[in-house]
Amino acid sequence: MLQKAMLCAKIRKGSFIYNKALGTELLQVDIKSPGASQTATVLLNEALVTEKGFKAEVESMERTEDGKLRVLIAVKNEEETRRAQVTINADL
Repeated sequence: MLQKAMLCAKIRKGSFIYNKALGTELLQVDIKSPGASQTATVLLNEALVTEKGFKAEVESMERTEDGKLRVLIAVKNEEETRRAQVTINADL
């Protein structure tokens, strides 16, 4: 599930030719706004809505020096939490 969350975070929704529903709009989030992490979490969970028993959370967001978005994602189920850092930089 963590791999799916990472993939969805990296892909802009609608840009993947074989599955237009895959991806998120995380690049559109204003990371300086007070609710940026909450908004990003909602967008990520929308991409994972079909997966029961899992919840994703965006724990942090930052811009790199070259303008890319770096996001720390946590995916949880009742037994464990796994985290991964994703750098969003381009469409597929």
